[in-house]
Amino acid sequence: DLANVEDYKAAAGWSDYAALIVAGGGAPATTTTFTYTATEKIAAFDTYANFTGATALKSHDWDEGTGAGTVVYEGTVTALALRALKGAKLTTITIPASVTTIGNRVFENCTTLTAVAFAETPTVETFGEYAFAGCDALAAFTVPSGVTTLGVGLFQSCDELATITIPESVTSLGENCFMYCKKLNTVNFTGTPKVGAISKNMFQY
Repeated sequence: DLANVEDYKAAAGWSDYAALIVAGGGAPATTTTFTYTATEKIAAFDTYANFTGATALKSHDWDEGTGAGTVVYEGTVTALALRALKGAKLTTITIPASVTTIGNRVFENCTTLTAVAFAETPTVETFGEYAFAGCDALAAFTVPSGVTTLGVGLFQSCDELATITIPESVTSLGENCFMYCKKLNTVNFTGTPKVGAISKNMFQY
């Protein structure tokens, strides 16, 4: 019974619970809350995000001391909503092919995030404002082909960011995009760059 979330949680760990729902044909269409303990792994989010029928990850809250938390989603996730994973103690994450939008401040201050991977055929078109701002451990990033816009302050204050690769699909770089990226030394543009201008404060500091 997919409506009985608590039974799945009681029967198996976080990863098994995610697999059970996927095998069962998808998550409920209504808003659903999943609460995980300090011993379960938020790293399994990339599996969780592939839930068939889900439309958005709505929020993620956790306890700074124990790491236990709550994830709220609706209804395969197509959008990561405003601040959905802000400050989460993620180390790596894979964005599934279903996701087309990464909203404002989604990964802001995820200070342990070291790598962001995308599905083999990504469909993301937009990175929102400050989406990766304050991701102190992120040293390299490859923007997937198909993205057209890098939002304002996208990588602002990413202390370890040294290398970024930008595909020719990108036509707009937001203001303050790499502000305070003090270790940034390589910006690669692939193909024939379509960016029309260097925006205000883009490489400041």
